[in-house]
Order: sequence, then C-alpha cells, then structure tokens
Amino acid sequence: MESLHNSQAEKISKNTETAYTLYGIYKVKDRATFYLPNNTIVLERATDDKFTYRRTNQNGTVEKLLSIRTQDLEMEFVPTLPIYVPSYKTDFVFLRLSKPVFVSRNSKTEVFVSMPIEMGLFFTGNEMREYFDVFACEPSSSRYALYGDPDKGKLCKFATVMPLAQEEMARPYFEGRLRVKIQNELDTGISIGKIVFPVRDHEIHYRYADAAYDDLNLIVKERLGVQIAEVVQSGNMPQGWSTSPRTMKKTDIKFTMEMGFD
Repeated sequence: MESLHNSQAEKISKNTETAYTLYGIYKVKDRATFYLPNNTIVLERATDDKFTYRRTNQNGTVEKLLSIRTQDLEMEFVPTLPIYVPSYKTDFVFLRLSKPVFVSRNSKTEVFVSMPIEMGLFFTGNEMREYFDVFACEPSSSRYALYGDPDKGKLCKFATVMPLAQEEMARPYFEGRLRVKIQNELDTGISIGKIVFPVRDHEIHYRYADAAYDDLNLIVKERLGVQIAEVVQSGNMPQGWSTSPRTMKKTDIKFTMEMGFD
C-alpha cells in the first residue's frame, strides 16, 4: 500500500492513535490493511481488475468484490456526512446542546461543537465520487429525531453535543468540529438549546485524522410576531486541508427554524 500523502505521517496529532489509518488517498497494488476504531479493513487483489474487500467489527464482516478501472486500486479514505448509516433517510441534522447558549439582545457570538461523522471509502477520479463503503466507527450514535409537528415535521439525524467557548480537536474518526456563529437581532436575550439544519450542503474538510465542517450561521429574528432562526451554511476550509468528496450535489436549501430553538 502506498500513501499519496506520506508527509502526513510526520505530523500526526498527539491526540490520534498512531496505529490508525490517516485520511487521504491511497494506491493499493496487491494488499492493504486499514485499522480504525472498532473496525479492520482488508483489501486484496483477486484478479487483474478486481479486489476483495472485507471490513470486520464486533457485529461481523462486510464483504464485497470491487471491479476497478485502473491497474491498481486508487481510493480515498475520508470523513463524510452523517447521513448514510444505517441508511440514507434525511438531509437534516438535529443537534441538542447539552447546555443552552444564552445570547444577549442585539449581539452575536460563536460556539464550537463536535458532531458525528461517518467514514467513507471512495474511488478517485470523478467529480461526483463513488463510494464503495460508508460506516460509523460508533454505530450507536446513529439515531433519529423529529423536529416539528408529527405530521409535517422534519426527520433528522440526532446527536447531543456539548457547546464549547473555544475551538478544540474533535475525537478522531468519531466526530468533526463545527463552528456555529449566532446572531441575535431581537431586543431581548435568547437561549439556544437546539440547532436543526440541512447538513447535505456542508463540506467536510480533513487533515491527517482531524475533521472539520463548514461553519454554520444561525440568525435569530422576528417575523410576523414569531421568533425564528435562519440557518445558513458558510464555507470555511482551513488552509492546508483537503475536502472530502461529495456523493450528491448541493441543494442550497433555505431552512428556517420555526418550531422553537430552546
């Protein structure tokens, strides 16, 4: 196995288990093994144009036969959006803050949260990449919640997260950090206890074993006598990082929290 980002190995964060595989692009000639929390992945050449793929965890083994277009298997191992496990059902994420964030009237602030990611293995080469496996290192984190009325509400992937006053590295392979910029345009203070947004329009960026989402802007205002919160994605790729491939085009969904945010 040959990594196309060998310089990464010299700069692994001290918070990362060095036995685990770093994110990046890899070329597999005949056999390769990837070690991740709770998962071991083995790729092995079967014929000139096919590889066997095996991923083993506490629940068993996933096996596939991969047909490749080039002499060697070139793949990208990356953090990806948390919408595929156990199956793709929604573009939305519901974050419940473990403690509310109070924002004074007519003011702005920012907080950081660590929200779940999933692991993706992609064939390289196309604008819209093809993945041959997506999984979560912590499957128990794959939960759903409903935001809004039972009949018309939004089904969302759900996670409870801790808001932090300053940026910290998220748990490698389990989470990516997200900066939330909150602007309160009301003449009264407000408490933010939940954040709902369409995560499909976000990019995830990675470096070594670290992952970060695009920023999220949350603007609280009054409309027709009702307090609402507009949520808008804001691109922010850190310098020197790479962006995970996309499987779907962006939707540019305009979403507003209208059913409360406390």
